[in-house]
Amino acid sequence: MPKNSSPNKIRFPVLLLAEEDSEQFLAFWDRLYGDFDEEFYTANIGKPLTPELIKKWFVWKNGTPLSPKKAKSILQYSLPEEEIAADADNATVVEYLNRPGGAIWRIFFLHLQHPTKFPIYDQHVHRAMAVMRGLPNHEIPLHNPTKVRTYLGEYIPFFARFDGHPHRQVDRALWACGRFLKSKYGGVIREV
Repeated sequence: MPKNSSPNKIRFPVLLLAEEDSEQFLAFWDRLYGDFDEEFYTANIGKPLTPELIKKWFVWKNGTPLSPKKAKSILQYSLPEEEIAADADNATVVEYLNRPGGAIWRIFFLHLQHPTKFPIYDQHVHRAMAVMRGLPNHEIPLHNPTKVRTYLGEYIPFFARFDGHPHRQVDRALWACGRFLKSKYGGVIREV
């Protein structure tokens, strides 16, 4: 029984949006992450990106086997021109991310090449960031160039606020939080 509690006192739990420190946020949400194969991620991040491993990575990201159209589209990532230097300037990164193939998958491939510089970005982590920052629109932009600008100009600086914490833990916690916010239960959170 918690301190200062009596057997006649009842505690009523509610979900509140409160200012906590990053440690508490990460500890709470990271343990709720669970839909992806973390062993695959840990065993393969940083390994040379062979065509076979690239295919496995995109199956991991997709969460299900790839459709024939998606399987064909990821073949491009095995080409040498899909490699980008870690020290590429912003204009080069913007051009790269706006190439055909969709911003989210390109950002993911950029993450695979440079995991500590470019975090994974998707609808769930975007939603978590938007709610945490108090932005009026919580959903990820639909327009790819806007998505790229948001990723580079807003999400990467936001992610950097967790500096000192393991990047993968931050990604898992943001993803779990954003996914919860999208669920039918996400609307029950109240402001403090």
